[in-house]
Amino acid sequence: MALPSPFWLQDALNKLARVVPFVSTILAFFAWAYSIVEVLIVGVLNLIKNQIASLDLSMLGGANFAEWAWIGYVNALFPLSEAIGILGAYYTAWMSIIILRWIKSFVPTMAN
Repeated sequence: MALPSPFWLQDALNKLARVVPFVSTILAFFAWAYSIVEVLIVGVLNLIKNQIASLDLSMLGGANFAEWAWIGYVNALFPLSEAIGILGAYYTAWMSIIILRWIKSFVPTMAN
């Protein structure tokens, strides 16, 4: 089998030189997108988690519902503390989506 000519190798290097900028551009785009996800989304979620964890709720622990006997029955059927926690998470997610839609409305697109 005959060896390829040096012109073939030069042609392959020229084609590779044309492809490398596109590959580096694609890799740079993925690095940029990963950085945005890491800094903006994960960083903000970690900040929110740390802020929630640092809340002092010690003054809320001594609630006395002795005057309202029916609240024990309601709590047995529908756990109130869990329901309040779920509602808090629901409204937080709802507020986050509304804020995201509001911020997204400033991005000019064909639909605007």
